[in-house]
Amino acid sequence: MEMGRLPDRLGYRLRRAQVAVFQDLFRELAEFGITPAEYSALTLLAHNQAPRAGQIAEALGIKPANFVRLQEKLEGRGLITRERAPDDGRAMALGLTDAGRGLLAALDQAIERHDVRAGASLGVDDRATLMRLLGVLAG
Repeated sequence: MEMGRLPDRLGYRLRRAQVAVFQDLFRELAEFGITPAEYSALTLLAHNQAPRAGQIAEALGIKPANFVRLQEKLEGRGLITRERAPDDGRAMALGLTDAGRGLLAALDQAIERHDVRAGASLGVDDRATLMRLLGVLAG
């Protein structure tokens, strides 16, 4: 099919790359029943003490209302907790359960396998350059 200038468009190339990478990522995460957004939320919870839902949503770049659904799913699976924030009794802070920490350890290994496959066609220098440039584009 004739593509015209489509392959020269940055958004098109980024989207095609994202689709290729995410297809592999979804396959890797399927056995765990976890989405990339859920993995990201678990990772943020593991590395931040008592964050609020709004802080996690902001870090993920999603609307707080969309995070509520994600949060409820993770809570329903017994992976995260919601408790009064230690510094503000009106606010709710999130945390990982033991089950959440255990799952995250397994997920980190799966994501590492995925990263190796996804970057296999790139050399070390090209991968570093791509990561730097994606960071620039993301702001």
